[in-house]
Amino acid sequence: WLGWGNEEVASSAQEFARIYMWNNLVSTIREGFGHLLDVTDHEMFTTVVNLSTVGLTAASIACVGFSNQLTLSMVGLIFFLWSLVGLVFMLLSALFLGWLEPFKKGLFHTFSMKNPRALANMLRVSIPLSLGSFLINIEWVALGIFAAHVGMVQAEAWSISAYIWHLFESLTYGIGDAAEIQVALHLGKSEPDFAELAAKKSLFLGLLCSAFTCSFFLAAMPYIPSIFTFDTDLGELIADTLPYMALGYPTLTFGYICWYIVGATTRYNYGTCNNLISIWVVTLPLGALFTFYYGFGPQALMASVVFGYTFFGCCLYFVVSMTDWNAHASKVNHKDFEEGADGGDRKGVRFSGFDRIKLIPIESHISLASLRSRRAKALAGKNTILFIVGPGPLGLSLASPSVNPKGTIVTAVSYSSPLFGRILPNDRIVSIDGFAVGNAPAPMIAKILEGSSDAKQRQITVIAPRKRFFQRNLLSCDKIVTDYDPTEENLKEIEMPTKLKYRCMV
Repeated sequence: WLGWGNEEVASSAQEFARIYMWNNLVSTIREGFGHLLDVTDHEMFTTVVNLSTVGLTAASIACVGFSNQLTLSMVGLIFFLWSLVGLVFMLLSALFLGWLEPFKKGLFHTFSMKNPRALANMLRVSIPLSLGSFLINIEWVALGIFAAHVGMVQAEAWSISAYIWHLFESLTYGIGDAAEIQVALHLGKSEPDFAELAAKKSLFLGLLCSAFTCSFFLAAMPYIPSIFTFDTDLGELIADTLPYMALGYPTLTFGYICWYIVGATTRYNYGTCNNLISIWVVTLPLGALFTFYYGFGPQALMASVVFGYTFFGCCLYFVVSMTDWNAHASKVNHKDFEEGADGGDRKGVRFSGFDRIKLIPIESHISLASLRSRRAKALAGKNTILFIVGPGPLGLSLASPSVNPKGTIVTAVSYSSPLFGRILPNDRIVSIDGFAVGNAPAPMIAKILEGSSDAKQRQITVIAPRKRFFQRNLLSCDKIVTDYDPTEENLKEIEMPTKLKYRCMV
């Protein structure tokens, strides 16, 4: 129907597709599990496994090919078997090395369909990304049909050129992933200025890397066609597309990094819409015009792709340049607070102004999770630390003693908190913006912090248990207070309680 071959070719392709579809399924599972390892600081392991799988696949195909017994169905089977081996190896390695311990409960003991908020968030992100991936694949299939309209040799040349272009695309994924992680990290820590700086640095580094890559590509350009074919006519058609690739690679890199940056602000729909416009308004109409009307070959199709990615990059850079980083930092932190530190749903709780407080009476008194010594003591004036933090929710869990509810203690710190790694559990809040609050219970502290959530800068003073004080990374502290006088609040000697009455999130 597409005019790409006879019945024999179609039959071989069908046999290959029946096997290769299982490889796609296994590869998708392996890729998803690899992303989990990537974000838990095991990206080197994932990279080594992926490279080893690809290398073994290529070596197996080469060995079978030299024996003159290679068929398309055998190629699909080799891809499937090595993908399965790579997935099993990654799973077993992660289990035996204990990398899945923090995630076992979420992976194997929970049913995600029971958490509608998490499911909605996943669909809100995954649907635009899936649609964007689908549109990209449709684009290359349509361009392949355009090339086949000119001739079969042109279709073969375009197919090889498309694989070279996809190789260029894969080089941008690492920079894009790093940019997305850094921008999202700073937004989650209420550091909009650093998020903007990370975005601009990522764009600069991406363009710099693309310039170096294009330099090597231009130097190797005369030798590239001979790697893929010995046919002179086919090699010339491939060579005609290479200069357009070198010209379009910087625009490809720029556009994709902008997409990752926009995604870090949870606006994946912007990238999908721009991708949709660039494909259906720029790339495909130009490709159809060049082939059906003028009869140009693969080089014209590659030029239309470059025009499309240039339009795509310009539109997304406009979105990035017009981003209100302060607003997105506040949005990310408010969303994290509403979902809770553990990702659970906070039903029945209103979050507006001073009402953004959730008090949970604890019937059976609990002990502080990280308090190893039940009667740990801290001397005020020697273990007092000042922290400076920007606007937005703090991601702190606060509690008051149950017997004498005076004073407030930090019981947990969210991973997305701007104070994560700085304020630790068991720290006691004694001052906010210079006002003494050492005897204030947790609900009052929560109201004070919520009332100043829009302030550009807030100062929070805590007293840390002596043992935790010396374990703390002092470089994360804004100031070690040495002149703090606790006599006003009768805090000469502070005893950390093990029983709590209320717990609040701010």
